[in-house]
Amino acid sequence: MDRLRFLFVYASLLWLCACRKDEPTPVDPFLGEIESITPATGCSGDTIRVFGRRFGTDPSNIRAFVNGKHATIVDLNDTAIRIIVPVRAGTGLVSVAGASGGASGPIFQFIYRARVEWYAGTPTSPGYVDGMGSQSRFHNPLGLTTDQLGNLYVADEFNHRIRRVSPGGAVSTLSGDGQAGHQDGTSSTARFNYPAGLSYDPYANELYVADRLNHCIRKINQQGFVFTVAGVAGTVGFVDAPGASARFNQPVSVVFDPNYSDVYIGDSQNHSIRKLSLQQVVSTFAGDGTPGNNNGQGATATFNIPGGLLMDSVYNILVADAGNHNIRSLDRSNGFAASICGSGISGFSNGAFGQASFSNPTGICWFEDKILVADRNNHAIRMIFKTGEAITLAGDGLPGMQNGISALARFNQPVSIAKGLLEGEFFISDSGNHGIRRMLIE
Repeated sequence: MDRLRFLFVYASLLWLCACRKDEPTPVDPFLGEIESITPATGCSGDTIRVFGRRFGTDPSNIRAFVNGKHATIVDLNDTAIRIIVPVRAGTGLVSVAGASGGASGPIFQFIYRARVEWYAGTPTSPGYVDGMGSQSRFHNPLGLTTDQLGNLYVADEFNHRIRRVSPGGAVSTLSGDGQAGHQDGTSSTARFNYPAGLSYDPYANELYVADRLNHCIRKINQQGFVFTVAGVAGTVGFVDAPGASARFNQPVSVVFDPNYSDVYIGDSQNHSIRKLSLQQVVSTFAGDGTPGNNNGQGATATFNIPGGLLMDSVYNILVADAGNHNIRSLDRSNGFAASICGSGISGFSNGAFGQASFSNPTGICWFEDKILVADRNNHAIRMIFKTGEAITLAGDGLPGMQNGISALARFNQPVSIAKGLLEGEFFISDSGNHGIRRMLIE
């Protein structure tokens, strides 16, 4: 009996021990305070000294951030921490945190840099050659777009072809026989007439092409077959209608709307933004056919040779209004046009909203919450912050062919820009240099 009682008590103790939960180890609150930082301005890779008190001496107990992005701690003591500015940090607070709690300090003004290198085509040498990287040749490349696999598509204007660049840099011909003309059909028999703009439909795996001097919108399907979806080859006009009954005047850009599967078109010489619906009906979204620089809704808004188009995060449309030398926005719900940045006068100056100036901006692309602009006649890549302030990211305003960082790089009429697969990676159509540049933002 005593043995049974012992076994019962022992089993009960084992059960109680198994059910018992360990109490969490108490965590001391972080009591550190930031008093100052130096320097307060810099680039990625620069070192910041953070001064304050009660930081401790163990780097494993503390983390540091610049604008919310994790920064590497080089060393620390109780009153000072030395950290490295992370890549693409952006402007924001410097902060530190322990296991429990944290502290924020002054704002660090981040300076973006861009490394520019050659990617495809033979620099300054126009021609037509498929091949790897600089062994290939283009002739005045214009519009760019990418697919989900990282393939880059190029509207090779004077070669009257659509080219494809693989993620490894191999250039091939997707469509077009090299002769100016209009012909639907297989990739080797199709013809284009100075194609200008491209956009990719990820759902159907198809490319839309703004075929400028055919005054048409074309499409290339998964089998490489080309067909005309709107407009009539060689027929200029300004007509809203289904498919072949619609008319354009030198369309130069297209952008696919992934929300509704519509396509918006920069109809340059009609100074309007047109829309091609999923049912292939063309309508005028904004603009009245005459050049101007008026904000307003629908036909009350005016544009001047609108260039590149871009969809924002809520599917409104951004316009590189080339002839007005500014960047505009279009509310997709009602077609209301507003100015984002630019004085409306050709120039080359940085600054906020109307103080900044561009010269024939034609390409436009997203970078995080900022806009990148291919500023064609300024031979530069510009960046617009959500505050409306514009800076020069790469290029110095002079034409040339030079790789390098930011102002040390030179372009010759950059016209289009597209995002790559890597974070901070972009491709630029450097038309006057007859090739594709690669830009890495740091």
